[in-house]
Amino acid sequence: MKKKHLWAAYVLFISISLFFFSCKKDSTSPIPKPQEPVNPITSFASKATGEIYSQSIAVDKSGNTYVAGSLYGTGTFQTTVLSSAGNNDIFIAKYDSTGQLLWAKIAGCTGQAAALDIAIDLSGNPYITGYFFGSITFGTTTMTTHDKGLAMYVAKYNADGDVQWAKKASGDGSISAEGIALDKSGNIYITGSFHTNATFGTITLTSTGYTVFIAKYTPSGALLWAKTAGDELASYGKDIAVDNNGNVYITGIFKYSLTFESTTLTSKGKEDIFIASFTTDGEFQWAKSAGNTEEDYGYSIALDGSSGVYISGSFNKTITFDNRNLTSNGWADMFLVKYATSGQVQWAISAGTASQENAFAITTDLSGNVYATGYFYNTISFGNKDLTSNGSADIFVVKYNPMGNILWAKNAGGANMDHGRGIALDEDNNPYITGLFIQSATFGDTTLTSPNEGMYLWRIVP
Repeated sequence: MKKKHLWAAYVLFISISLFFFSCKKDSTSPIPKPQEPVNPITSFASKATGEIYSQSIAVDKSGNTYVAGSLYGTGTFQTTVLSSAGNNDIFIAKYDSTGQLLWAKIAGCTGQAAALDIAIDLSGNPYITGYFFGSITFGTTTMTTHDKGLAMYVAKYNADGDVQWAKKASGDGSISAEGIALDKSGNIYITGSFHTNATFGTITLTSTGYTVFIAKYTPSGALLWAKTAGDELASYGKDIAVDNNGNVYITGIFKYSLTFESTTLTSKGKEDIFIASFTTDGEFQWAKSAGNTEEDYGYSIALDGSSGVYISGSFNKTITFDNRNLTSNGWADMFLVKYATSGQVQWAISAGTASQENAFAITTDLSGNVYATGYFYNTISFGNKDLTSNGSADIFVVKYNPMGNILWAKNAGGANMDHGRGIALDEDNNPYITGLFIQSATFGDTTLTSPNEGMYLWRIVP
């Protein structure tokens, strides 16, 4: 990767009215002095209005950024105005490497819909997944749900924002997709959860409660397979990743018990965290869980290109990942755990305050460094790097080396609630972050303002 010696940052602001649904390491090894972005400067700031919620982000090999989420009413993306057809519609927007809008598109729905995750293939084609209720139109393709619950979708666009195809899965209950990943051949993997039953093409999965699913599609949208866990009461797939050999890894949340073939995971109280691995054909390989008597959540998963699998989320009280114990500082702390691809925990770290913290999204570079974003309150310690919020919850962005030692940490925010919801890297390992802020937030030298909630796109460039 190219190395540069001047740190810069730029912030793209989209102002909107939005609807809104001390690092402790298990090792005593020395932690190096953090290296952080220096002298961040603003290269641009831009505003728009409307109820827009940015949920996910991806960057192509040319440095173009794709953001996806949901829109209610009218939203202005620089010179492009989008209007929803019903309640919440799906949007996807593309920006160039300087933050200028290239295009923004909407998928209109008579009911409600959202994009919850996005991925890009090697040709720069974005894929989005999420849920919808009612009748939704992607380009010339219209899909409809029954009147009882949500359906999931996956849609492919080209680099110019034109819909190539769209597929759905639905059933007698609800089904929602929350994570999407691509393998090196362009095959698409999706995870989420469904209730009662879900039909993917000619395959129907059944359950008495909410149960995690995994599905694989070809680059042209043909279903290859769909799998589920046992007949569970409450399990939810939150994110998915695929390694260079096509092995699939998912993380999420479950209550009571979760069974993958002969392996049964049992929760210790309320919601617990799980991680599971499958072959490229969907055959189960291994699964692990972690939790306690309180709520614990696994939200994001990433691979480092060699032998590392990372998950992030939040936990309460004391939680054990294999024989690594983490104890929260208060209500809920964020965690980051590294597993080997065979399922053994390599290390586990956490950070938090007396309030609530969460790591919603992670990504990795080819050197095995891991980047995370989320939110925190008060003053939080990542190794010997302290961050202090500007008021309520602030956005954090942190970088760890492959051993779990902190390299740098940054925060942004204002007097109100601000969250990091998605993170991605460009070819030079510059992190891009998206999420929400309320009324006013400072990113480096730039303060962004909004009448109510706002959506931001933030880039940190070393």
